[in-house]
Amino acid sequence: MIVNEARRNGIEVLGVDTNHSRAECAVEGEAIRLGYNYVKGIGEATLQRLDEEFLGGTGGEAPCRGVWGVSPQLSHPYVSLWDFWRRARIAREPIERLIRLGAFAWTGLHERELLWQLGLFYRPLNAQLPLALPYDGALVPLREMSGGERVREDIALTEGAIATRGHIMDLASVHEGITPSYLAERLEEGAKVSVAGFVAVRQAPETAKGFVFHTLEDRYGLVNVITTPALVRAYKSLVAGAAALIVHGHIERQERAVNVITERMEALPLTGRVPEGRTHNFG
Repeated sequence: MIVNEARRNGIEVLGVDTNHSRAECAVEGEAIRLGYNYVKGIGEATLQRLDEEFLGGTGGEAPCRGVWGVSPQLSHPYVSLWDFWRRARIAREPIERLIRLGAFAWTGLHERELLWQLGLFYRPLNAQLPLALPYDGALVPLREMSGGERVREDIALTEGAIATRGHIMDLASVHEGITPSYLAERLEEGAKVSVAGFVAVRQAPETAKGFVFHTLEDRYGLVNVITTPALVRAYKSLVAGAAALIVHGHIERQERAVNVITERMEALPLTGRVPEGRTHNFG
């Protein structure tokens, strides 16, 4: 995935923003701006409509679709959530998803305030537009989402489970003695190590003869873990279903590949429920 590759190379990935995003990802300064196509539940017709409005409501197929380049400036920036709804004229569910992803942070209102505001003026697409009124989100006191809640929303609502308002490791409690992935890669053959992260990939192919391979993701990158058949049986539930793991073992180096060979494992404590569907299972 291009976004993950960008992150591994130290390139910042910016979240969806209704005054900056296009249907596809685009370069913005020295960062990459996430495109609307990464938002779950946004169909092709909605993507095209948002791109048309981005270019000034010219209609037709927006140029440069699918092409990575410098993101142009929005012809007429939106000035409020109401202005976005009035001009974009898309269904309510995609707007709610964009709100929950922080795409209207530029308004100065938080997500729950914006959802409340949307409910005050939204009308079906074929209904008459209401008059522009000064909606005040402060009229109803609503609790702002926590950092962890925003990370969960990012993971749940984006293709590829991309958290741009934090990192998935914000949802974990990592104790002392854990070696980050970038340091684990530098250790010598046989060195003892403890690594921790969320399970990005779990592989148990029949050709592996009972071995299971995990790829763990921490704040700094990925680390490969190999678990022998005997330990697969000993830690059956963790191997098969844990969302995040702490693995104690030793380093094995095979040419360029660096693996952690499991000696013991435990669940990585989480501060809340992690949205399902992040782990890719093979075999």
